[in-house]
Amino acid sequence: MKLTLFTIAIVALALASMGQIIYNNGARITTRTDGTQDYWVVSSGAFTLQSESATDLATFGNLEIKTGASLALTSSTCLTVNGTLTNGAGVTGLTIPSTSTKTASLMILGSTVASGTAERYMTPSKWHVVAAPASETLSGFLTRNLIIPKITGTGFDGTLLGMMDYNTGDNKWNGYFTTATGANFLPGNGYMVRIEPDAIESLVFKGTLNAGATNVTVTSGWNCIGNPFTTAIQISNGTNAFLYQNTLNTLESTIDPSHFGVYSWNDVSKAYDVINEASAASYAQSGQGFFVKAKTGLVTSGDTKNDFVSFTPAMQIHNTALVFKAVTLPYPSIKLLATSNEAKASTDIKFIDGTTNGLDRGWDAGILKAGAPFSVYTKLVEDNGVEFQLQCLPNSGFSKIIIPIGIDSKVGGEIVFSVQAVQLDPTCKVILEDRLTNTFTDLSTSTYKAAIVANTAGTGRFYLHTGDIVSGREDQLLAGGKINAYAKGNMEIRVLGVVSEGAIATLVNGLGQVVLTKKLGAGNLNIIGLPNLSSGLYLLHIENNGTPQTIKVIVRK
Repeated sequence: MKLTLFTIAIVALALASMGQIIYNNGARITTRTDGTQDYWVVSSGAFTLQSESATDLATFGNLEIKTGASLALTSSTCLTVNGTLTNGAGVTGLTIPSTSTKTASLMILGSTVASGTAERYMTPSKWHVVAAPASETLSGFLTRNLIIPKITGTGFDGTLLGMMDYNTGDNKWNGYFTTATGANFLPGNGYMVRIEPDAIESLVFKGTLNAGATNVTVTSGWNCIGNPFTTAIQISNGTNAFLYQNTLNTLESTIDPSHFGVYSWNDVSKAYDVINEASAASYAQSGQGFFVKAKTGLVTSGDTKNDFVSFTPAMQIHNTALVFKAVTLPYPSIKLLATSNEAKASTDIKFIDGTTNGLDRGWDAGILKAGAPFSVYTKLVEDNGVEFQLQCLPNSGFSKIIIPIGIDSKVGGEIVFSVQAVQLDPTCKVILEDRLTNTFTDLSTSTYKAAIVANTAGTGRFYLHTGDIVSGREDQLLAGGKINAYAKGNMEIRVLGVVSEGAIATLVNGLGQVVLTKKLGAGNLNIIGLPNLSSGLYLLHIENNGTPQTIKVIVRK
């Protein structure tokens, strides 16, 4: 590590008793090995602590900033204080900056905390969910951060600002704040904030830096919380991660088992991304807010309290990357996308060894709609009554899975379905069934359009088949190109796909014998009644406008 001075003066480094090192302008800091006995003092002058490489982390046993001195990190600096951090210079004596690419990381592991200035970079003209890394009054914060815009338009008096907190009881955001909004930031609580384009694009928090374990009281339902520390925290995939530490056990865990994850606002998609064990190791940056859903029936009984979530020092990790890092593991997956008018929504299905067709806590994640006018979701194959944003299923047995798809739409109109598939097994198809129109569409090769009425809600019309089988009677749907067909037992064959009036279907058995010929009607569904056929593989030849096509069909008694 190195100390870079903004002035020219350089004075000597003096070694005091008890392992205490006192340094002045221009002294170079080297990493010590004697643990918490180190005591580093910034006695005077203005210093900048800067990492020389990604692995060059500063670790101090104790750190003191004297009155009149100051210590500033750069956005790439990672500093750990294992013991006591003392700042006699007030909020201007210690600065933790944030830029458009990185945020400085100050890990305080001791019980004593100090004041300082902590920044949180935000993309302008977008809503962000934030948490305060320092405790101060809301009115002081709002008065100082002039980049938070005033809410304008009819009915606004010019005093309301682009910041609000969340009301769990009403399941909606409270009204906009004003510079007169009272009380202090509560450590670990989340807030929605927007900023305007400006030369400075970071929110600035000034006050006592949060350190030590923080318990955030929650009530049943959706709660807006956030990382209270001046470092990133690990969210998933680790024994010290937020989700693991807040698991406890099935009976005592505060987080709802059908929504066991954190939900981060995505201003691009205008929806909440879910992060849980189906994600790679994920991190929330300092000042990052998110949602969790607390289960119903939270109680306090004796010494056992389960109406809070905890942020512990062990969750802290040095990671200067600015954005909420939620890397998706390379599991085979399907993202079902639905578009209606200009609204877009999606739901995810992942195939992961060890998961089941029922609820897998920490892997499946219910949907956070937050008043969205349009949403798409799934029900579990073994339904528990909850609507899911993410459903994880076994990485085998695709041919037996039928997933109910739910659509909520206030305005109705045309809806367009499509999929993004990742690393799917070649035997895993993505077929959308519309039971209202009695059609099946292979979404891996095309999209599907359907009309829905206003105030549509729930499941019952659309189903996603992840294999060849498209009914409980093991009817077989085999790829045939633009037209597909499958047999329902030995009763009928259904031809799916648009054909013209007068198209001819000819069914041939395994010996090459024609067993029936049928003229088809115009449309995208034709049903061909069958004679008493033996079980086996048949070839269905279709001549449509001079274009021939042959489809394999399996008939079963």
